[in-house]
Amino acid sequence: MENNEIEKSFVRKYWIYIIILSIALIIAAISIDAWYSNGNIKPYQIGSFDTNNKPTTLLIHKFEYEHPLLKVLSVFLYSFAMSLLISLFILKVIQKDDDIVREKKEEKRKEILFQNVFKGVFDRLVPNEIFDVIKGDILEAKVVRRNVQWIYDFKVENDELVLYRNVMYEIHNISSEPCNEPFSYIYSSTDYTETKILFLKWHEKNDIGNTFVAYDVERDGVHQSAAEAAEAAEAAEAAETAETVETVETVETAETVETVETAENCRNNVLELGNKDIDFEQVKYDVEVIPGTITKINFKSKETFKNNNNFIHETHFTTACSIGWELEVNYPEEYSFSIIPMFTADLIPTVDDIDRKKYSHEGAILKGQGIEFTLTKLNTES
Repeated sequence: MENNEIEKSFVRKYWIYIIILSIALIIAAISIDAWYSNGNIKPYQIGSFDTNNKPTTLLIHKFEYEHPLLKVLSVFLYSFAMSLLISLFILKVIQKDDDIVREKKEEKRKEILFQNVFKGVFDRLVPNEIFDVIKGDILEAKVVRRNVQWIYDFKVENDELVLYRNVMYEIHNISSEPCNEPFSYIYSSTDYTETKILFLKWHEKNDIGNTFVAYDVERDGVHQSAAEAAEAAEAAEAAETAETVETVETVETAETVETVETAENCRNNVLELGNKDIDFEQVKYDVEVIPGTITKINFKSKETFKNNNNFIHETHFTTACSIGWELEVNYPEEYSFSIIPMFTADLIPTVDDIDRKKYSHEGAILKGQGIEFTLTKLNTES
């Protein structure tokens, strides 16, 4: 091992001199061949037998150098120079590979050292339980969620309040390997509310730029390719002009014969929190994110508040850390909207109209943080 290190160190220091020496040896060999390669052609007689086994004599000619030792020397110089160049090339290749391995080990060592130093500092400032949460959710994260947008559209339909929630954000893969980022949305249906998932889809921003639909209630929860998604859009547009629900279902069934996942794969009963009258359900899907790419998530749900058009009180919390958040709220003029943020920093109101509000948060949002909000019908009686 020590000899190998000495050889590599020698190559790093003197490789240019080895190349110069090799070139000089080749020039010397060429000079010897040019100046000392003179000779004479001499005839020789060789005894042999013909086809009838009778003795005969053959005359051959042979070139003989005047300085045969110099010819041997030139061949030696050629061989020695080429051996030096080949050896140098092999050692440089090995050295390059070793440098790559050493750099990776050094980066890994620095990363471990940084984590140990970071952990040592945190051990003195915060309890281990809190550090474990920070380590798992932040330090060891392979992806980062950015540009989170929540859009709330409140409407009154059939004398009932309806909330359309649209959740959008970008997933940035900051690691060097592909990884699966889970999308999760937990909701409940009770005597008070009824929730319906409209769609879950993502768009990968790369050279191909395909859009994949993971769950779409209008297409029975189909997981589609880009081509199928385009067909789905055409089918949805055609369905709007259909006269009956049966016609729409026929079109959709014809378009989705080769489906690979159904709504049951994305929509499962996963929680039961003590109240037997409440069924908590979850839409969950793993989105593969390629290193160096940005994947945009788009999710929409419809929440109907049964027999109620006066007041609602709801919450919305995050399931992962994110950077940059914006909320847009649209509602009828005869209602008022209020919000209680549960973030580490105050919200910045950017729009405050009679039927529309917008808030932003430029910093980081931790897992489990969110908002409480209310929508109250104003007393219009004079």
